[in-house]
Amino acid sequence: FAAAAPADPYEALPLLRAGLVSAAPPACPDPPQIAVLTAGESDNAWFEHRLLADALGVPLTRAADLWPRRDGGVEIATGGQRLPVDVLYRRFDDGLLGAFRTATGQPLESLLTEAVRTGRLGLANVPGNELADDAATYAWVPAMVRFYLGEEPLLAQVPTWVLADPEQWDQVRDRLHELVLTPVAGYGGRGAVVGPDCSAAELASLQAEVAAAPYRFVAQEPVAATTVPTLAEGGLQPRAVDLRVLSVAADLGRATALPAPLTRVAARPGAAPALWDGGSKDTWILG
Repeated sequence: FAAAAPADPYEALPLLRAGLVSAAPPACPDPPQIAVLTAGESDNAWFEHRLLADALGVPLTRAADLWPRRDGGVEIATGGQRLPVDVLYRRFDDGLLGAFRTATGQPLESLLTEAVRTGRLGLANVPGNELADDAATYAWVPAMVRFYLGEEPLLAQVPTWVLADPEQWDQVRDRLHELVLTPVAGYGGRGAVVGPDCSAAELASLQAEVAAAPYRFVAQEPVAATTVPTLAEGGLQPRAVDLRVLSVAADLGRATALPAPLTRVAARPGAAPALWDGGSKDTWILG
């Protein structure tokens, strides 16, 4: 293993910290106070949040630990005291911002929005950042690579049809039994339907749903998942995996890939890896 010269995942920490520092508002002190904002123990990535906060040497906080400051900023309750915070590294979806309440009972999204607007808080990632993870955006990635970088994509794209385009909808309307249909709003793959796995009744229902509002869906060719041996139920079993490459944007908006990729593992045989269900495997970049 050592002969393969694996990259040290801890090399990602100064890059991540630099990205968070660059998100700090101009008026904050130097260096800014950073904290990791988690949904709490109910989040299945809770252990990752704790590990990340420990590695960065910053507090781990929940919505109920947040207090408004008189100057429009935010402070967190930690270690029996209140600590002003300049940057929050948010580790849960946009949809939960309205569900959580702060220490004063204020909706979390209201407190954070006001603090960002007054220039007292940097938030990573800002609400709306998930637009880049939109299922329809995926179809345009090769064109964006060519337009913004002037290069040809190195990785092939899964054939994708954006059904908001009438011409593309016409190309696949009779092939739903062969394709994977994903709602455009299905963040993280939620709501995806695998046509080849559907019964006749399910396909009829799918056909009617998509035909009623094609703009809500994208269609893709199915791709066989890569599997790796995984310890489950007392033995090694194949489980589907996917590899996530993480990046941060620092000064001047330049993105840097972190030498700490994430491999998610499916929870059950035949299932797809998912953020809300399953596990992860330690992963190193070699060479």
